[in-house]
Amino acid sequence: MASDNPSAAGLTSCKRHEDSLASNDRGEPAMSDELDVAADEECRFEIFREVERQMTSTLFSGGDWHWQLVTTSGLILAEASGYPTEQTCRVAVAVLQRRAAGAPVVAKQGEQR
Repeated sequence: MASDNPSAAGLTSCKRHEDSLASNDRGEPAMSDELDVAADEECRFEIFREVERQMTSTLFSGGDWHWQLVTTSGLILAEASGYPTEQTCRVAVAVLQRRAAGAPVVAKQGEQR
């Protein structure tokens, strides 16, 4: 049975955008008006595998699994990467679906922004 522990599912690898937690389908940070519209839109999780590419003769990048929470208009609200298998990626999404709505928002200790 899968763990409900988010760090066990790899959720600690969530990416952060400098200016916003969301980006549009062009990869630009979302503006507040885009986020206001997104609040009323349906969302879906997209799961995909990064294309593996050769960086040097012995170094490769990619091949890991990613998820994105995307609105119907293409606004990326959240994303994470680094899952070694599709199954671990799907487990992370399942944990989010079950647990995120009731999760409190707290400031992480030791970080200043």
